[in-house]
Amino acid sequence: SDKKAFNIVGAVFFIALFFTVLTSFLLLLFKVQFCELVNFPLIYSNWLFALPFVLFCTSTYKSIEYLLIRAKKFKSISINKFSRRGSESMLQLILGSVNLSYGLIVGNLIGSFFNVISGGYQVLKSRFVFSDLSFKEIKSVLIEYREYPFFNLLPSMLNTAALFLPIIFVNKLFGIEN
Repeated sequence: SDKKAFNIVGAVFFIALFFTVLTSFLLLLFKVQFCELVNFPLIYSNWLFALPFVLFCTSTYKSIEYLLIRAKKFKSISINKFSRRGSESMLQLILGSVNLSYGLIVGNLIGSFFNVISGGYQVLKSRFVFSDLSFKEIKSVLIEYREYPFFNLLPSMLNTAALFLPIIFVNKLFGIEN
């Protein structure tokens, strides 16, 4: 049902929020060790704190996008993509024109944020209402679909590792210092 799907999105939001806080805390504690592990310059280590935010925005938006696909709101998805890329490009262009070297990163952060805001607005504009969201129902759908993460966690983690490990290894083995 739509109510159940909306509560799954709520569950994803809270799980993503939990992992964002956890990842930020771990980065705060082990920032130096992580930078040494991946050969990341310590001078830029504060930019690592953007990672949990981007992961939160990405996971939250993906669940919103699946909800919009389920509701056949393809025009809304297009509007979200346009708002993300538009805000991202404009900010990157403005920051680049004033010679700020971190414009691409900030543009990506703002674009991700606008994507979630626009997606949330599109969801609320459609037939979904906040009164359908409840912790009791979120707990119920988490229990009902508890096998899903069990069977999809390992393939998803391996897929992500296959995507990012080559970048980390190339940086580690053939970085600026080598």
